[in-house]
Amino acid sequence: MVVGWSMGERIDAGLADDALGMAIARRKPPEGCVHHSDHGSRYASLLLGRTMREHGIGPSMGSAASPWDNAPTESLMGTIKCECVHARTFDSREQAALEIFEYIECFYNRLEPAGVRGGACRAAARRVIATCKRKWVTFTFKSTYYHQLGHLTAPEGPDWLGDAVEEEFEAEHRSRGCRTVWARLRMREEPIVVSEKRVRAKMRERGLRVCYAGRRRRYSSYAGEVGDRPPNLPLRADGTHDFRAGAPNEGWVTDITEFRLPGDARRAYLLPVVDLFDGKPVAWSISPRPDAALANSSLEAACAQLGEGDRPFCHSDGGCHYRWGGWARICELHGVTRSMSRKGRSPDNAACEWFFGNLKNEMFYGRDWRGVSYEQFAATLDEWMRRYSTHRIKAFREDGRTVYDTIDNRRRRLGLAT
Repeated sequence: MVVGWSMGERIDAGLADDALGMAIARRKPPEGCVHHSDHGSRYASLLLGRTMREHGIGPSMGSAASPWDNAPTESLMGTIKCECVHARTFDSREQAALEIFEYIECFYNRLEPAGVRGGACRAAARRVIATCKRKWVTFTFKSTYYHQLGHLTAPEGPDWLGDAVEEEFEAEHRSRGCRTVWARLRMREEPIVVSEKRVRAKMRERGLRVCYAGRRRRYSSYAGEVGDRPPNLPLRADGTHDFRAGAPNEGWVTDITEFRLPGDARRAYLLPVVDLFDGKPVAWSISPRPDAALANSSLEAACAQLGEGDRPFCHSDGGCHYRWGGWARICELHGVTRSMSRKGRSPDNAACEWFFGNLKNEMFYGRDWRGVSYEQFAATLDEWMRRYSTHRIKAFREDGRTVYDTIDNRRRRLGLAT
């Protein structure tokens, strides 16, 4: 138990004398009591020596450069700093002094047990103390201590949080991480408000891991220069790109990607048209061949959703699909401005590459596609593309804060057509 203490801005004789004065006033020590310390100059000061002589207290000092000679005090200092000071940030010296005062007088002196009764071990008592300290419970009643002890030693009940986390993880087809699961918990009819760290811990405890494969194959549609290359509209003067859009159907990006199925010799090719406003797939086409029909059908489906006055630009890489006459005629007919990346610069179409990364991580990689035919895979891919807008949660920045919502729900909230 700490019977006397003092805090100040400087380490001087007055600090040591104030602490000793508090101890004397509280305990009224009998003559012959020993005051033990290290070799600090403050303990050899005239001020402290006079106080000890007046009350019949005998001075004692440890050996030079031997902190073990004052081990009880070193242990106390370590406990205070570990449980109250370290890993915390104080806004001012006054706040730090108040927190240390509350720790010593309301927690350490009243809750720290010298021994534990009732057959409980010292480790259990330490867990109770640590639990109370984490929750900043400062109390004085013995009954509260034993309530906490019984709570920690009681058999565990149903893991309701783990069940809820696993349910939301399965709802995302085991393809989204802890942040999305955390957001879905808060969006329930009866919201579960817990920290993201707890969700991450529950997923680790239950082995809920998102399966991403390390090997990735890339399809290239570049077939040489065919005609003039359109300008790179998102390119800034400093070499970076601006893939932002202030409204739907203001800017689109498109590209083509390949899927190889182990159970079918045919390959699946996907060409989506993605809106830069919120990442919504406006239209897409799936085909076993990467031909002009694949590209043109996707663009025509996207143009069919344009409203009156919509004149978007459509950005792509330098693939031959976007250089052929059919693609150019569709763009001209619907008032779509063509934009194209520089040769051999995949970051120039980073927005669409990012979309493909999410698609393959969440839907394709880490799954067993053996025995799945092209038709079955195309149906699964089409379903995922539809769910991307209606069910998949995304993070959006609104008014300086992060909002989690689906693309279609957010458009409805903002009064935009879906």
